[in-house]
Amino acid sequence: STNVPKASTVGDHEVYYYVKSTNPDYIDTEVDSLTATIAKADNEYTAPTIKNGLTFTGESQELIIAGSTTGGTMKYKIGNGEYSTEVPSATAVGSYDIYYMIEPDGNHVGLEETKLGPAEIDKATPTFVPPINKETLTFKYSSKFFVLISNN
Repeated sequence: STNVPKASTVGDHEVYYYVKSTNPDYIDTEVDSLTATIAKADNEYTAPTIKNGLTFTGESQELIIAGSTTGGTMKYKIGNGEYSTEVPSATAVGSYDIYYMIEPDGNHVGLEETKLGPAEIDKATPTFVPPINKETLTFKYSSKFFVLISNN
């Protein structure tokens, strides 16, 4: 065939060829071969980023903005935990060391464990109702505690 062979998968590919002369003064070549190697492509990716300004809410909060990759699978973990495709989250106040990596696929290289940094959940500022003006309160004394009767 006069078509150039094509391959799109990673690995070694044996290519066979010969030259058929169109000029009667030249002979045709013998069939020969060569090995063409397709290597894994570098991975193009966007690294995840730490979410800043997190404060305690009592609810689980995602600690990062997820990254993305053109090949393979991006995974995350907190501290010495297990890697997962889930975006790391936490509820409690504290500092969390976040790591990510890219698990390679058949056509792309991976990325080794990379420390993203600490994500912080800060203490929340309590919300409260300020005390009522003490002149408008009426208290009744009990030997055990004070009880608010009214706030005229």
